[in-house]
This record gives sequence, structure tokens and C-alpha cells, in this order.
Amino acid sequence: MNVAYYPGCSLHGTAREYGESTEEMTKLFGIKLHELKDWNCCGASSAHMTNDELAFSLAARNVQIADKTGLDLVVPCAACFQRLKRAEKRLLAGDVPAGLPGKYSGDHRIKYLVDFMWDEIGEKERPYGFL
Repeated sequence: MNVAYYPGCSLHGTAREYGESTEEMTKLFGIKLHELKDWNCCGASSAHMTNDELAFSLAARNVQIADKTGLDLVVPCAACFQRLKRAEKRLLAGDVPAGLPGKYSGDHRIKYLVDFMWDEIGEKERPYGFL
């Protein structure tokens, strides 16, 4: 199974272990993560507190990049997931931030990692003897 993957800033920094375990765990279940090309910070750490339009633009750019992949997007960070879903809602309502080209089709799902794993794998599969 192939999915787009948005690691967010912390999974490449302060939460590196979470990022590494996410990648290894998904491999065990045959899930191939395709990290979004040229993704940027979604603004979860500070942009949403200082400038709502900047926060929307940052997250919307990532959602548009994901939209072009044709794959569902998996997000392991709860804060990033919230920012991307909020941007998706505005994009679906026709709100497009200045400077972002193209239309948003919304033909993919944005899923929090835990929800994705439960919905797609659940109790169906237990690799390598996991209980």
C-alpha cells in the first residue's frame, strides 16, 4: 500500500525517534510512505498564534502538494494533522491563499497515523508474530 507522508518538522528534529519508529512500523505492515516533496512547516508551533493567514498558507501549500500525489496523506503529528485538516476545510470551501497556484481537488484523504493504521490494518494483520 502506498501513501503520501507528511512528517512535519518535529519528526525530523526533536521527535526523530517517533519518525524512525513510524517508518519502521509501517514497513512491517507493507505500507510504503512517500514523503511529500518540498514540504514546509505547517505552522503548528507558532504561525497560528501570530498570523492566521500565514498559518493557513503554510498548511495549504502542503495539502496542495499532497493533492497532486493522488495518494492519501498520513500525518503522525497530532498538531500537524489539525493544521492540515483545517487548511483542507478552507480549501474545499474555495478559499485559496494568495500565491498558491492551482485548484484543490480534494481527491485524497488526510489521515492521522493512528486512525490510518486502525482503519487500514486494524486487527486484520499481525506481522512477525506480534500479539
